[in-house]
Amino acid sequence: MDPNIVIATTWQYDSMVGVMSVETVEESIACARKLAIDSHSEGFPVVGLVDSYSRQRFSDTRAILVDTEKSGTGVGRRQLFHYCLNSLRITPKVIIWTEPEKWTLA
Repeated sequence: MDPNIVIATTWQYDSMVGVMSVETVEESIACARKLAIDSHSEGFPVVGLVDSYSRQRFSDTRAILVDTEKSGTGVGRRQLFHYCLNSLRITPKVIIWTEPEKWTLA
């Protein structure tokens, strides 16, 4: 595992339920899970910001799950970066933020 690089992403699907079809939400979750699992298997720690809907769907991915404190994209990203810089056992030199469905990154 490379302690200098952390993959950070947001898994907040609660707001998508009811707006998008169940199939679309589940397909997005499947891609995001693949990103988490593949990144971890390649040696990169993954930190995911989750809401109550997402927590149970990512609990088995070996990602570090951080509960959302406030809604909003910018607020969530700032919370996630703050966590990566201040709450991990490592101090990463690079934080790669990515859309959760970009599973081909790993």
